[in-house]
Amino acid sequence: MPLTPHSSSWKKSLFSSLATILFVLMALFAWAATTTINYNYDNSYQVTNVAYTNFTTSTDYAYDYAGNRVFMANSLPGSPANNPPAVTYMSPFNNRTSVPKSVFLNYSATDQDGDPSFYSVHFGNYSTNMPLLSSGTGNGTHVELDSYTRYYWRVSAKDSHNATTDMGSVFFNRNYT
Repeated sequence: MPLTPHSSSWKKSLFSSLATILFVLMALFAWAATTTINYNYDNSYQVTNVAYTNFTTSTDYAYDYAGNRVFMANSLPGSPANNPPAVTYMSPFNNRTSVPKSVFLNYSATDQDGDPSFYSVHFGNYSTNMPLLSSGTGNGTHVELDSYTRYYWRVSAKDSHNATTDMGSVFFNRNYT
C-alpha cells in the first residue's frame, strides 16, 4: 500500500523521522554546551594549542622562526608526557682551533618520542644575538670562514608538540689563512 498523507504508516514514518532529527539536534546542542575550546598562543600571537574541555583531543601547532607553521599534531587524553628533542654537537667541537676555511656545522638530533622535529642553526662572531643561519629538518649546514676569526654557533630544536631544546653556544677559531 503506498504512503499517502492520510495513511497511518506515513504519519508513523514522519513522526519517527522528526523524533530522530530532534534527538540528534539535542545531542549536538548538549555536546556544544558542555564543550569549551581553549586556545594557547605564543609571543607572536600564533595558535600553539587547541584543547577541548570534554577531553576528546588536543592539537599542537609548531612554527619556524619565520612564523610558518611546520607541524600540526594531535594528542589524545592520557597520552604520555612529551619530551623535547635532544641535540648533540658533532663538529666543529667547542674551542677547536684548526678549522678549515670551509666547514660543515654538524649536529645530531633525536626525539625519544619519535615526534618529527625542526632545527634552527644560529651562527656568528658573538655568543649572543646570533643571526639565524639555517632551519629545517636536516643535521647541519655548510659555512665559509674568514681567517683569524672566532665563530659561535648554537642549535635549537622544536618537535611537533612545541617541546623545545635550545643548546648553549659553542665556539671555534680559524687561526690561519
